[in-house]
Amino acid sequence: PGRYGHVAVPESNRRWATDLTTVWTREDGVVAVTPVIDCGDRVVLCCAITKGQAADAVLAPVRAALEDEFGSAEFVPLGLELRSDRGLQHVGADCRYLCDEWGLEHTFAPGGWLVRGAGAHQSWTACGIALLEPVGHPWLAQGPRS
Repeated sequence: PGRYGHVAVPESNRRWATDLTTVWTREDGVVAVTPVIDCGDRVVLCCAITKGQAADAVLAPVRAALEDEFGSAEFVPLGLELRSDRGLQHVGADCRYLCDEWGLEHTFAPGGWLVRGAGAHQSWTACGIALLEPVGHPWLAQGPRS
């Protein structure tokens, strides 16, 4: 690992990462895009696009991914880690409760960033745009790229 640690792991269901980015849209202005990514196989497990940035909206895709992947907490692999930054939604009681309920080890990215100095924000923004583009989503302010 470099100075700021690493995000990728060699196996799936060892570390999941989540964060949010904002994307400007024609219809609703700024929306939050919140993906949940398995850091082992680098698959987007779930993603939510919401107008709000409250903890329940930001954590909803984590809960949905857990339910889709495992069904219930008893089937979550021991030691599954949820990696996030230190955003308000991730340091509060709602996130602690979710992690306790599902048996997750909640860790924070070094320095508060998922991948500091590696264009993390740009990556999340690109992810948000990529999720809206394929269908020419009316929310996307700049429209599909040609």
